[in-house]
Parts: sequence; structure tokens; C-alpha cells
Amino acid sequence: RISGLEFLAALGIRTAGGAGFAGLLGVGANPWEGRSLSASAHAAVNQLILSILAHFPDNATLGNVLRPFAFYSVQNKAAVIHSGPYYSVSRARSGFRIHTFIARKALSKEILKLSPDDGERKLAVFRLRKEGRLMVALKERFDNRESGDAYGYFPRLEEFGDDEGEPTIDMELVPGKTLAEFVEGKTERRLDWRAAASLTRKLLTGLGHAHRLCVHGDVKPGNVIYDESSGRVVLLDFEAARDVTKAGTALPEDDPLRGRIQGTIEYMPPEAFEDDADMKYPKTSRDIYATGITLLFLLTGTVPEELSSPWHESRVLWEAIDGLEGVPEEVKEVL
Repeated sequence: RISGLEFLAALGIRTAGGAGFAGLLGVGANPWEGRSLSASAHAAVNQLILSILAHFPDNATLGNVLRPFAFYSVQNKAAVIHSGPYYSVSRARSGFRIHTFIARKALSKEILKLSPDDGERKLAVFRLRKEGRLMVALKERFDNRESGDAYGYFPRLEEFGDDEGEPTIDMELVPGKTLAEFVEGKTERRLDWRAAASLTRKLLTGLGHAHRLCVHGDVKPGNVIYDESSGRVVLLDFEAARDVTKAGTALPEDDPLRGRIQGTIEYMPPEAFEDDADMKYPKTSRDIYATGITLLFLLTGTVPEELSSPWHESRVLWEAIDGLEGVPEEVKEVL
């Protein structure tokens, strides 16, 4: 149990000074910042909010008002969806929508063990913070009626937090499988050319929207989710994305990614490995090339082994395309 005053404090409602409920609708505010409430108080507040929302499941206005004051809680260790050297993605329960789960992207345990001054940790923080800001921009640009279904090609952003040098991105837990998982689940481990062409068309549509703001920089089957039940295709992982308005220009001298190759080698065009390519913002052509390699993967279930080397000969791709069986010449021409 908690006192009424403690509950009001937890909600960020001032009891003196005339502020009243003005803070309730503050956009982007963190009501918990600077609070020193006990874990039991936090749990009690969260449970009360969930109970209120459970009684009014269709009241969007109430949900929007209470949203900033609810918690997202990762369920347990088994909730980890993906764990890499820099970041982890966990399934978490939404604090303001009953029976709804989200995906939370955060720094990995390995990175958190490093000192805040460590170069690798600074790089990881920079990339995640950059991705979070881009997802905010995508939401602001496309989450409206005028943009139609454009926002559906990206994970819906729930919240981007950036407290104490540990940024987190809470986003929609997109149903479905990555294109890599989808193909691997097929008996033939490849797709019919019609299905492959349909998925590629949707991927290109999503990239067309993304290219109004950014170059994705790491398009590949593992970074695209496909929900077979709805037919939806979603672009994931914008860690390597950069401002499209600066494409081809030099990166700032102090940019942490200057001089570093960003992306997956097999899906990167030859020009990405030119002498000064890692000193410039990537161009949209990089995403188009990567989409072509993704289409080749959908049709064959693999990519030529030689592509793992930046110095492969162009004939490798031509031979792979010419060797496609049961694929119309028109599709080969597109490739």
C-alpha cells in the first residue's frame, strides 16, 4: 500500500504551486525522472494503471493520458529474442495496453560491463541513440492519415528512452519471421519466383518511404520481417542508417563511424569498399543493390560464397543470375 501523496508524486502531479494536472499531457516527459519511490510503490502504481485500463480497454484518450506513467517490464531471461555483441532485444509487456507485448532494444550485457568511457561502449551508445532518433523521425513523418500505410513498413515506435547514457528503444513486437527464417522454413529452402518478386516489390516500397529520410545501410533477409498471415513486410534494425540528405558527402571528422565499414559484406556493393567510401555518408544505391542480393537469396536460399569477400569479381553475380532455373528472363533482367 502507498499513500495518496506518494501516488500523486509517482504520477508527477504537484500538490502545491498551482501546477495541478498540467504535467499529465507533457510530450516526451519522463514522470519517473528524479523519483526515489520504492519498488513496491512503483508496482502498486503500475497495477492501478493496468486495472483502470482494463475497465476501459477501448478508451484511447485515457490510454494516451496514462501512457507516460506506466512501466514496461521485461518478463524474464527467457524473454530475450536476440542477443548480439552490442545489443539485445527482449520481449516486454506494455505497461499501458493490456495483453500487449513490445520489443525492447537495449545495450547488451557485454557492453554494459564496459566502462562508460570505453570506446566500444561509446560507439554502441552512439549507434543506438542514432537509431532511436531516426525511429522518432519515421513516426513523426509517417504516422498520420496523409501517409496512408507508409508507417506499416516500419516497427511502430512505443518510446525512445535515453537516460544516463543507456538508450533503449521500445517498439512494436512485429509478428512473423525474418525473410531468412521464412525461406529456411520452406521444404525447398527457396521461394517460387512469383512469391519472391511480390516480397521484393513490398520491400522496395518500404525502402521508397525510408529513403525520404535515410539510407538504411544494412538491408538483408535477416533485417526484414514478413508476416505471412497479413502479407506485411517490415524493415528492421536501422543501426547503420544515415541521413539521406547527406548521401555521398563526407562524414564529420568527429563522427564515431568515420573510417568504419557499416553493413553486411555479402549485401554491400563494390563501391562500398572503395578507398574513401567509409569516410562518406552512404547512398540509396547501396540499399537497392542489397535488395537485389536479397531477391537472389529468396530465389535460391543462399548467396554466392564469393560475395563474402569485398574483392569478388562481378562475373560471380552474372553467373548466379544466369544459372537461375524456372525464373523468367524479365526477372533476371531486374536482378
